[in-house]
Amino acid sequence: FDIRGALREFLEVKRQLSLQGMMDTVESAGVTMKIAQCYDVMTRFNDTDNRKDPKFIALRHYEEAARLLKNANGLQTLAGLRLMTKLASAQIVLGLSDEAVANFRRAIN
Repeated sequence: FDIRGALREFLEVKRQLSLQGMMDTVESAGVTMKIAQCYDVMTRFNDTDNRKDPKFIALRHYEEAARLLKNANGLQTLAGLRLMTKLASAQIVLGLSDEAVANFRRAIN
């Protein structure tokens, strides 16, 4: 599986959505979550390519996806629950347990 190729494709889709003025949409949040998941996979395979730690990059994209989904009024959906769970999991990996607990609570309320 070519994770870098998938990442490039998701980044291109996100760029196209941005050009079309469709950033605050469920679709854009979904693509941003896929980008974060690519970085998660890179973390598991220790594929850093002398760049920043992909765990932090993944976290940043999960946070952005949550913001986009919130702007699109989609946090109270199944997709929102999945996203908040992924965000909280990424925070736990990085030792941000207080933020993770808050996001788990937001997800279930």
